[in-house]
Parts: sequence; structure tokens; C-alpha cells
Amino acid sequence: MKNTKFLLLGIISTLCVVGCSNNNSSNKGTSSKQREIEYYEDDGSEHAMPQNIYNSYGQDASSQLVVQWHNEVGSTNQRVQITTEDDTDFTYAHNVEGDCRTFSVEAKTIGNYPDRDIFRAAIDNLEPGTKYIYRVGADGAWSDTYYHLTAEGERGTEFSFTVASDPQHAEHVSMRRTFNAANEYDPDHRFFFNCGDLVNYIGAEPGEIADYMSVATEFNKYKIVGATQGNHDTYHNEPGMNNYIFGEATVFNAYIANPGNGFEENVNKSNSYFYIYNGLLFISLNTLIEDSSYTAQTAWLREVLDTYADDVDFIVATMHIGPFGGREGDKWKEKIVRDNFTPIFAEYKVDLALNGHDHAYNRSNPMVLDGTYTPDQLKNFDTTPNPNGTIFSMVGATGPKFYDIASKQYEDHIWQVREKADPGTFINLHVTDEQLEVKAFRLKGTSGSEIEEIDSYTIDKKVR
Repeated sequence: MKNTKFLLLGIISTLCVVGCSNNNSSNKGTSSKQREIEYYEDDGSEHAMPQNIYNSYGQDASSQLVVQWHNEVGSTNQRVQITTEDDTDFTYAHNVEGDCRTFSVEAKTIGNYPDRDIFRAAIDNLEPGTKYIYRVGADGAWSDTYYHLTAEGERGTEFSFTVASDPQHAEHVSMRRTFNAANEYDPDHRFFFNCGDLVNYIGAEPGEIADYMSVATEFNKYKIVGATQGNHDTYHNEPGMNNYIFGEATVFNAYIANPGNGFEENVNKSNSYFYIYNGLLFISLNTLIEDSSYTAQTAWLREVLDTYADDVDFIVATMHIGPFGGREGDKWKEKIVRDNFTPIFAEYKVDLALNGHDHAYNRSNPMVLDGTYTPDQLKNFDTTPNPNGTIFSMVGATGPKFYDIASKQYEDHIWQVREKADPGTFINLHVTDEQLEVKAFRLKGTSGSEIEEIDSYTIDKKVR
């Protein structure tokens, strides 16, 4: 065994989760000094390069970071090294070992995915409003440097973020263009969020999620890229067949990281989660669960809102399938989503609910619903803006698949703004002390990053 020196942060995380290799790790420095060398013993073996690196905030975006990556089965000493941005050679990096599980599936069941060890490291005690750098892997086989800015952690601190949806393709050229346009419009926005359908056939076509990861890495190297699961991200192995298996996330959770604080902790199941970014409670709901699981997710959502709603300025919920259809009414899970979630949104005065799925842009007035409305009743629902209500919006798509706007049930009545998403849309959300300012944009053409504004509205801070 050989001693290898790595750095500690000014504040030292006490977390070290044990990985597959169960290597010994020790911190021989003392936390009383601001900058100290941290020692750990590497086993001296030849390490393979890490792959499919993905990140997420922890529950508290001002102090927690989650990093997930893949490596060969049996990889040892896999860890995150993290330090402040000035320590570019990682002299004082803190080491957090990756907790390990092996991903192995039968090709006939889920596609020809290679066996991999999946490592996940949860990092605590980061300083608010601080820029960090990190890398993953082991001695002699480190990834590129990744960058992370923690939230300031104080209500009223201004920031912005971006929401998009539905790349849904084997290749992600359109997603890259849309994300680049979002970066060009607002270079300082803090994170991306994708409302599902990252690929077209996650089970049968392993190359699709590999391509998504390749493109996402261009952005999550500098910003968090969060996601929720879409129907095309569920476990199935029949190209050309809508054979989705709701409640199944074997592949999705093998690639996409989240804080791990949702109602379902089984990594082969669909997960919901939340985090707090300054004065914003950001909730990702999974609408691709089995119908029988909605009771548990609804109870979890209520518990989260009971705990945190009074201590934040704004609440934003995201999901893939929303409570209202965009072109075919209640073809999917709209009714069960509407029945379970809209009464809770009304009770806790959720500000905004965003979803994807129908590949067009739609937005309602703020509304208060009790979950009992039928499609026929929704045709005559009073859509006069209610200041205590929730705005519902379908965010469009990043392409290349888009839907025409069509009205078959209640769409034209519920949706106050309706726009085609072709050739790509995103939403920019700017959070201030008193308002949530929302702007929706569409790319102007199929090349370049020129955009046009298709919608704009504000949401005043509510009294809860």
C-alpha cells in the first residue's frame, strides 16, 4: 500500500460512505487548521477511468452535493476529491469514498447494457455561496475537473435557473442547442432541470442514454443538470412499442443522480425528491410510478410541504405527465395526477407546477383546484386568476419531436397561452425577494442559438 496526499477543504466534511472495495481511509490532519493535507492509502492497483459522471444537489443546495459515476466491476478506491476553486492541483482535497452497487441486467430483458459498478458519494458541510472543484476516480485515473457553486442559503437572495423537457431521441443535438441557448441568454443561471423523456428507448437502446450522458456532461461539468423520469425512460425492451413499465427505473436511476430523499428509496423503482435553494423549495414528483403508489407519494409530498412550506418564499413542483393534457386530454395519467396533487398544491399554495410530455408549450392562469373536476367540468372551470392559486405550465420540448396544438377536451379553456415548441423551448425562472419572474423562449431556427420570447409572467410571493 502507498500513502497518497490529498487536500482537505477549509471546512471538512465528516461524511465518508464506504465503497465496494471497502478500502481503509483515514484523515490524519487536524480540523483546527484551515488548510491541511489529508492522507489515505491507495491499494496501488491500476485503476480504470470513471464514466457517466452525473451530479445533483443534496437536500440543502447551500451545503450538500451528490455525485454519481460508473466504473468497471471490482473497481477500488473510487472517491470524489473536492476542494475550493483556488486549489487547482487538488493539493488539499477532501476525499469522500463512493458507496457502491453493481448494475447488472439480462440483455433479453432490458437491452445489452454492460455490467458496471455504480458509485455514489454524498458530500456534506460545504460552505454556502462558495465555488468548488471536484473530480472522481482513483489514483492515476481521475476524471476531468468539475465545477460546483453552492447556493447562498439565505431567503431573498436572487438567482435564476432553467427548465426544459423531452429530448426524447437517440441523439441529443437539439438538446445541446437548446441548453446552449439558455446559457447564452442567462450565463449566470444556477442549474438546469429536465422534465423527463431523456431518451426514446431506455431499455432496448443503451446507446441513447450514453449519448444523453455525453451531452449532459458538457453542462453538468459546470452546473447541476437535474431530471425526472419520463415514460420513455421506463424499463422496456421493444422498439416501436409503447410497452412502458411504470414504477420501474432500473436503468434511469443507474445513470441519473438525485438527493435520495424521496418517498421511494429502492434504486430499481421510480424516485421523487426535493431540495431547497435559497428561498425556493424545488420538488420533483414522479408521475411514472404505479397507480397504487400514488397514495405513498402523496403522503410524502404532504410531509415535505408540512415541514418546509412556511420557511420558503416560493414552491415549484416538476413532473413529466402533468394534471392537464396538451392535445389528447386524459390519455395518460393526467386524471390520477390531477386528483392526487392539485388539492395539495391548493392547500399549500404551490406557486408553479411544470411538466413535459406533450411536446408543446402551454400555460394556465393561477388556479385553485380540489381534484374532483372531470374533463367536462374543466371546460367550464372559472379560470379567472386566483392570487393564491398555482400556475400550471407544459414547458415544451428540446426536440426533435414536436406536437401540433390540438383541442379535444378542455385544453383551450384551461391553457391561457398555447405555442408550438418546434424547434426547441426552455423556461428561464428568476427568483427575487418578492417575485418569481418566468420567461419562456423558443429557438428561432434549426441552427444557432437565436431565440424568441413566447411567454412572460410573474408570481408574487404568497403568505403561507
